[in-house]
Amino acid sequence: MKIGIDIDGVIRNWAGKLSEIYFRENPVHKQIRNDTYDVGCWFPIGKEIYKFGFEVHAEEIYTEAQVYPEAKEFLKKLHKDDELVFVTHQPNKNLEYLTIKWINKNELPHDCILFTKDKSKFKGDYLLDDYTKNLQRISMVRNSIPICFNQPWNQDWNGQRVNSYDKFLEIINK
Repeated sequence: MKIGIDIDGVIRNWAGKLSEIYFRENPVHKQIRNDTYDVGCWFPIGKEIYKFGFEVHAEEIYTEAQVYPEAKEFLKKLHKDDELVFVTHQPNKNLEYLTIKWINKNELPHDCILFTKDKSKFKGDYLLDDYTKNLQRISMVRNSIPICFNQPWNQDWNGQRVNSYDKFLEIINK
């Protein structure tokens, strides 16, 4: 099978690293929320968080973010029997470069990386993603079967959802 895996929110804890660095730099601020994909709503600085994360602290966030627990083992299991494609959208070329650097640093198994804003262009069997709009578009285009990786910000997704990597493996191995 050909399996697509999103990176941020599925394999890399980008939001966790963004929050860690933001509160290190702004210790008196409090997080407002974390239940929306728009991180501009999470922090008191609003949309300025994008400049903070994508420019000012990009290298540290993108290369030092943690791999979610059990993600590397999950990728190894997938890569053993299936073609594994990272399908990710990064806002600019520098963030694509930093993402490749992070993948290599963490020695994450994969066959290739597809950088695209429109993840419905991925043609494969399954695509695991955390962003509702991607999942909706994928389900409409039908180039792959969308599976939602459960996160606080995607509770509006009504399709198939998994809370663990093992559950995803169960679904694709049926």
